[in-house]
Amino acid sequence: IDGIPAEDVAFFVGKKSAEIMPKFMKMEITHSKISWCWPAAILGFIFGPLGAALWFFYRKMYKIALILLAAGTVITFTTTALTYDTNSRSISGIFESITEGDRDALLDAFENIGGSETALDLVATGVEDLASLATCILCGLFGFYAYKNNCVKSIKGFMQNGIDQRYYRMGLASLGGVSGGMLAVGIISMIVIQNIASTVTVILSAI
Repeated sequence: IDGIPAEDVAFFVGKKSAEIMPKFMKMEITHSKISWCWPAAILGFIFGPLGAALWFFYRKMYKIALILLAAGTVITFTTTALTYDTNSRSISGIFESITEGDRDALLDAFENIGGSETALDLVATGVEDLASLATCILCGLFGFYAYKNNCVKSIKGFMQNGIDQRYYRMGLASLGGVSGGMLAVGIISMIVIQNIASTVTVILSAI
């Protein structure tokens, strides 16, 4: 695969290598950049760029993961800004009901959250849906191509370090594989970004 023995690439891939290697081989034989990647596609479709970043974090493709994380952050704050007016009215109603001790008004305020839509709400929904669809398609089509290139580049760099052949395969497995820790970082980042966006809306509504 791009000059690297397939067995070495399989050691580098680690988990799911039996499923991923045939995709790499097919791309190599057909000289294609396309091979559908379900994990990245599904995460992208459900959670947008922030979700797709999780798979890239998991597979140690940190550069692409950070790009997706940045794109997801921009989209999240953009849609939050677009829906600020609607959210602000709902939050203000809840705040006033609590301060006045009006239980019925409080229940009504909670029921009205998301009940009214403005043109900007529709735009925000469209932006989110478009971003999720685009992420699903792009990451689904080119996710494994990006991963193949990452594997080859990492292995070639590793080979140039003059590693003792006795520990070569062990080193490949350690350098490659997956990272549950970085997956957790990705999940935490996604939650923090969404919470910060919501918090900003709450703060602005109280001003």
